[in-house]
Amino acid sequence: MAMSSLTAELTKARGLPLKWLFLAWVPLLPALVVMGVLGAVVQGDPEPFVKNVLGFGDIGIFSLGLYGLGLCLALYLLSLKLRSQRINWQALGLRGRITPLAGAYIIGALILDSVLLFPGAQWISGQASIPFFWDGSGSFKFASGLDLITAVAAAVIIAPIAEEIIFRGYLLRAFLDNGYHQLAAVLLSAIIFASVHVFFGPGFVLYIIVWAMIPTFLYLKFKSLYPAIAFHMLNNILAYAIVPLL
Repeated sequence: MAMSSLTAELTKARGLPLKWLFLAWVPLLPALVVMGVLGAVVQGDPEPFVKNVLGFGDIGIFSLGLYGLGLCLALYLLSLKLRSQRINWQALGLRGRITPLAGAYIIGALILDSVLLFPGAQWISGQASIPFFWDGSGSFKFASGLDLITAVAAAVIIAPIAEEIIFRGYLLRAFLDNGYHQLAAVLLSAIIFASVHVFFGPGFVLYIIVWAMIPTFLYLKFKSLYPAIAFHMLNNILAYAIVPLL
């Protein structure tokens, strides 16, 4: 019922074109460009350069930092697009507040992901002989304070806010605005969101498609991006800060 009511509310004011769809992949550009340039400069694997010259102990964290910069770039471009159409951020879901009920849903979603969804996805990937992570572990190693600061800034602060605005606030809304059925809009936005995580591993991409349903549900349920952002932020604190430190 709540999902249908938000769909009706969102489609009252059409105006988010799908021609901005390219913004979904803008976050990958800095990492692709910088890593490509570094690889060309050193004429091989850029990892030693990143570790010995730039001071990062984990090249994955360096790439994560570049992804965070890409997300900021995508948000800036989205802000220009919204301004040109006289659309404010509230129209994308930055409104309302996190109620006690929303907080309960967020905690329940975290438990669901930690106990069932994530381990279940790993088990299914193993049974199907599909690599979950390309490197086998998917975990980051904090070799310095720079690593920790970069991971927290990119994964815990920037990513939850920017990804929810881009993939739920804009992309999901744009599909609905352009007449897509609600189920199709949810699935397409989840698949596109998962596509920017392809560098983690094939099994992880499939997991992310299902995982994306959680913030999507929270957004549609509470007609606000704030519960989705809060869930995403707490999830990333566990995944990118607490678990690696342990």
